[in-house]
Amino acid sequence: MDRGPFQKRVIEIVRSMAEAGSAQIVMGNHEFNAIAFFTEDHLGQYLRPRNENNIHQHAAFLDEFEADYRSWADVIEWFKELPLWLDFQEFRVVHACWDHALISRIEREYGGNRLSEDLLEKSSDKGTWQFDAIETILKGEEISLPVGHYFHDHNKTRRTQIRTKWWQDAQTYREAYIGPPSAIPNIPDIEIPGGLAGFSKYNVIVRAEGETEPAVETVDGVREPRNRRVRLSVMDRRETT
Repeated sequence: MDRGPFQKRVIEIVRSMAEAGSAQIVMGNHEFNAIAFFTEDHLGQYLRPRNENNIHQHAAFLDEFEADYRSWADVIEWFKELPLWLDFQEFRVVHACWDHALISRIEREYGGNRLSEDLLEKSSDKGTWQFDAIETILKGEEISLPVGHYFHDHNKTRRTQIRTKWWQDAQTYREAYIGPPSAIPNIPDIEIPGGLAGFSKYNVIVRAEGETEPAVETVDGVREPRNRRVRLSVMDRRETT
């Protein structure tokens, strides 16, 4: 998607392999972006704005599909069916980052590993946990560089965040960085506060237990200070159980 020539033919080959059962496939960030670029929200606005930058990034795909709306719509519907991740007994497959807490939350609130209409719309809205989840799973975990540090990507866009080697316990920004080698000199070799193995708000589960598991048994309507308690559980994003 969005890289290289013959994109329509590549999709046809990959799709035929997946539908024949001879290959497995997961959604990536470019497939998600294509879905959002094509899809309108409940107000009639495209989930991924059709601005100059987004059109430029999507140009190679549009060059092959925009003139054939039926084929374009059909491919988008197929993209929507792709799993966000695959979890086999022996191994797991994800496009960018296996974040156990976020994957568990999607499974819990959406009942599986597919992109529902609600999840699609909410994950296109910055500021929602769904947006953070899809960004992390399909694009990768990112952290901000210290103030004053930045690099330019292949499109000459100034970047102040880096994608990280989330599977490692990197201690410095340079150790954590994953991306074009040409940017490495601009990535500071200084410690990340708390290290990369720190946890986000999505790795913390809060559960009130005063009603369901009281420390002191009481009859209904009786207040007991010792029953005003909650349990905090911190989940490792790379947890395997």
